[in-house]
Amino acid sequence: MKILIITANYYPRVGGVEVVVKEVAERLAQRGHACTLLTLNTCAVQKEEELNGVHIKRFSSRISKRLFELSPEMFLYCVRNRRAFSTCDVVHIHNYHSLLSLQMAFLLKDVVRTKGKVVFSPYYHAEGHTKGASVLLKILRPFGRWILGNVDAFICISDYEASLIQLDFSIPRKKVCTIPIGVGKINKRRTAKERGGVIPLLYVGRVEKYKGIQFILGAMAELKEAHGISSSLTIVGEGNYANELRNSSKRLGLDGAVRWVARLPPETLEQEYANADMLLLLSQTEAYGLVVAEALARGTPCIVSNTSALTEFLLEPGCFGIDYPPNEEALANLILNVYNNDVTVGQLSRKVRVWDEVAGDYLRAYRSIIET
Repeated sequence: MKILIITANYYPRVGGVEVVVKEVAERLAQRGHACTLLTLNTCAVQKEEELNGVHIKRFSSRISKRLFELSPEMFLYCVRNRRAFSTCDVVHIHNYHSLLSLQMAFLLKDVVRTKGKVVFSPYYHAEGHTKGASVLLKILRPFGRWILGNVDAFICISDYEASLIQLDFSIPRKKVCTIPIGVGKINKRRTAKERGGVIPLLYVGRVEKYKGIQFILGAMAELKEAHGISSSLTIVGEGNYANELRNSSKRLGLDGAVRWVARLPPETLEQEYANADMLLLLSQTEAYGLVVAEALARGTPCIVSNTSALTEFLLEPGCFGIDYPPNEEALANLILNVYNNDVTVGQLSRKVRVWDEVAGDYLRAYRSIIET
């Protein structure tokens, strides 16, 4: 099978979308399928290379940062190579929250009709990460509805996301399938820990306001002031909200209790999951919540906000929910409850699977879409 993948950002940049695309594309390439990937060169690395079987072409763009990742350079390349794209079995475009994706869906909607299909993975949660992005999403929704109406099929990462795109873009149910994100491996065995010391908490992901890290700091201050219990927080990630969080931790007397780590290789991150008593993801909105799946797969209990796709994890034994925005006292009490009861992660559902299984589902979905 000849597969063309288009995504605004790719490895070495790290994020939920980037992880999904990399893990699936490399496994499809390992199975003998020809995978070509077009992306922006946001990390100033080699413009063209073969990486783990995937042929990658990166494009510079002078306007992408200011115009939500639009790329005239990639647009011109695709115009000049329309005939080559017409031989693809599948063109898979990722991430509705990037204008690049809509740009390419518009350009390629008629190119592959003679043989292949256009597939779109939205990672859609109806809200932007900034006020400006949220306003732009609303303005562009009629335009997005028109473009997505020409897409052959959609692969969503949660039932919540699938229902959203059907509602907001009038997509027929028969065009949508759900394939949850994968994890590297499932190993829930954990060493016994002594109780009564500092409670080690963990956050993994982009450091943005909508992710709710500020609520974790508030709960840590509540644990200290109201219960006399010390806690620590390891934050693995980077983002625009970091300076404000650093100032908040100082103001709350938590400066020494917060450890910052920009990024970690998979094996080291695996150890962070194992060392933590619980992971917290208190986002305002999520299309899935990859780090929750990774933590549960490592046997680490989780606390998530009762919002968006995160509610789907509440069926997993060892995952607990709290209303958004979390009350600091209620969150502190929930942390104490999980900690004091020495909660363990139970039998996981099909929502938490390894990447090899996920790649197999993508391949079966592609074949089904082509045959339709």
